[in-house]
This record gives sequence, C-alpha cells and structure tokens, in this order.
Amino acid sequence: MLTKYARIFFVDINGMPRNLIVPYKNNPELIGFDGSSVTGFKNVEKSDMFILPDLNSSFHLPWDKKNVISFFASLYNTDSKTFECDTRSLLKEKLKEFDEQGYRFNFASELEFFLLKENNGKYEIVDKGLYCDVPPFDGAEKFKYDFMNDLQHIGFEIEKAHHEVANSQHEVAFKYDDALKTADKIILYKITAKYNANKHGFIASFMPKVFDAVNGSGAHVHVSVKKNNRNLFAEDKEFMENFIGGIMKHSKALSLIVNPTVNSYKRLVPGYEAPCYISWGRENRSCLIRVPAAKNPCSLRIEYRQPDPSFNPYLAFLAIISAGMDGVENKIKVGKEMNQNVYKLSENERRKNGISTLPANLEEAINEFEADDIIKKSLGNALSNKLIKIKRDEWNDYLNSVNGREEDFRKKVTDWERERYLIRC
Repeated sequence: MLTKYARIFFVDINGMPRNLIVPYKNNPELIGFDGSSVTGFKNVEKSDMFILPDLNSSFHLPWDKKNVISFFASLYNTDSKTFECDTRSLLKEKLKEFDEQGYRFNFASELEFFLLKENNGKYEIVDKGLYCDVPPFDGAEKFKYDFMNDLQHIGFEIEKAHHEVANSQHEVAFKYDDALKTADKIILYKITAKYNANKHGFIASFMPKVFDAVNGSGAHVHVSVKKNNRNLFAEDKEFMENFIGGIMKHSKALSLIVNPTVNSYKRLVPGYEAPCYISWGRENRSCLIRVPAAKNPCSLRIEYRQPDPSFNPYLAFLAIISAGMDGVENKIKVGKEMNQNVYKLSENERRKNGISTLPANLEEAINEFEADDIIKKSLGNALSNKLIKIKRDEWNDYLNSVNGREEDFRKKVTDWERERYLIRC
C-alpha cells in the first residue's frame, strides 16, 4: 500500500508530545505551525515556526491507518536556523559532538506507571497486586499483552513485564539503545501505554506520586559509555567513577530536569524506594546511583535512580551526559562507596560519610539549577532561561493553591497536582 500521510511528532519543553498530519512526500519540505501555542516555544507577536520530519526516525503506529507513516521532527525558526529550544535537536548535537571524539552513549529507562479508573471525579486503583504478582491479583495482564505487542510492532525489544510494588502500578522494560533512540522510545512508550489503557477502560498515569503513603513511579536511567566499541565502564574503573562523580556533583541542579514537577518531590522522600540522599554503591538500591550486577563485564552500566517519568527524556539525557562527562574531563572524585542502607543512617552518620540531600521541592531545584553553570551551559541560555521561568510560574501557581503553606503539604498530594499532572504526565 502506498503511503498517503505522514504523522510528524515533536515535544514541547516539558517533553509533552504533539503531532501534525500532512500529505506524505518523498522529499519533505518545511511545514509551518504556530509556536506560540506550544509550551516554551514562541511569543504570540513572533510565533511562526517550521517543522521538518527526520527521515531516519520512521515508524508505524499499529493502531494507525496502514497508509500512514510516522516520524520525529526537527524544529526551525523562520530564518531556517535550528530552534534553540528544540530539545531533540540539542541532544542530537551533543551526541554528534561526542561521536566525533569516538564516544557512544547507551541508555535505557525503567518507566513505572499507574493504571487507574475515574469514578465520579475520583481516581481509583484497578487492582491490588503486589510486586511481580500473578492473576487475578494483577488485574492488567490483558492490557500488558496488548501494550507489549504494540511496542514490538513499533520496534521495541521487550525484556520483561511485571506488576510493581504499589497496587495498580506496572512496568514493561525494554532493551537499551543509543541515547537518541531511547529518548524517542520513551515518548512512544508513554503514548502507547495511554492508548492501550484507554482501549481497556483505564487511565495510564506517569505522574510521579499519585497517592499519599504509596510508592511513587520512577524512571531509573541506565547508562553505559563506549569508545571504539569498548565498554569504558568495564575497562576503565576511573572513567566510570569520574562519570558517577560528575552526576553526583551536579545532581542537585539535575533535579530540575529529571524531577521537573511540583509532584516529583513528593516521591523523593524516605521509605518509598526513591532516592533522596546523594550517594553511590554497587547493587545498593538505597543509593542515588548504583552499579548493578552485570551478567558479563561487557554489559557493565550504572543506574541513576533519581529520574521520574514526568521528565523530558531529550533534556534529561543531554544533561546527564554533560554532567557525567564533566566528571570525566575534570576527574571528579566519586566519594565513598556505600554498602549500607542509606535510609537508615542517622543525619550525623550521613554527614560523616559526605552524603548530602537532594532538593526538597521544586523551588530548591530551580535555585540549584540557576547556580550550576555547567548544566545551564549544556542547555544553552535561551532554553535555560525559559525553563527557569516556566518552572517558577509552576511553583508560584502551586503555592497559591496551598495558600503559601508548602511545608504542610510536603508529603501530601493535592487536588491541584492531580488536575495538572495525572492525565498529561
């Protein structure tokens, strides 16, 4: 069947997917759209932008018509220069810069999510399953089979699927790929989850913390670095530890990018398997960064446990690479390896071990980001300034919703958060 239409995807500054449908052309041209209607793009008085499909990113959505092909896109200003806040293009440029030095970055992400039903304006769980539970306690197996089939159709290699720790929480893990392809896959993973959830009468939510006193949803990021097809983490201990050291040094500033919502910080509290202390260890899930056991030395990687699935993956991977390679270039020391449960250490014990704490809320994360020149430079001035403004506005909106009593709601999820994040995250 001849291809008749092209569906062209892009994301806003928050990583929320948008798309245009246009007649398919073998030699596509720039297509105009209104940048003022997209978060973080243009002002209304100078709103015109152009989009161009990346022909190397083609895929077919299994629920779409057979004569429709989909692409991710690059964004341009009216002078035909790359749009300075196009996070996918910024990641591509960073990868090209390091590719010229022989580096390749492989990424994977474990995206957790809740399946919910709406009942008279309230969101309810759909099962009471436990970690790796079985039917009928896992009430979403039919959904997961459909979800996995669609992901495989798109080009994912599925590794495993299981019920997560919290009631009605799930995960489908997929194999790593290069940074850009994995970032694309995260966008498609969330779209596909939401499509299949809707088909089964559910809502798939990637909101970091849906319910009080229940585990939140993470998006643990796995990273390895290759040069000349050699895993540098496996062959060069100092390289790996410096890379970890860079992420740890910049982790407070990275918070704004990998934990970008007000709600993100209600996940990052002790007792719910989410990191809040800046530490590292091997196989230690209480640490911010751990080195998982490897089946063989060639597969050695690190797991960065801070991110949550509300992030923009292009922005997150760009910032993680920049932080890690800053550690490598400046030989940043990683600090003491922790083999204890960091959650159970006293404040004095953490201080003695040089362990500090992540930002406690979005405002603290904004301030840490503003103070970190390395991470801001990796994003560029235009994007950094827009991100700060958008997030300050978001924080102020939240403060207004709780009458300025932020500390009273430090661990309580509000209706304002659910209205803002539950459906769209």
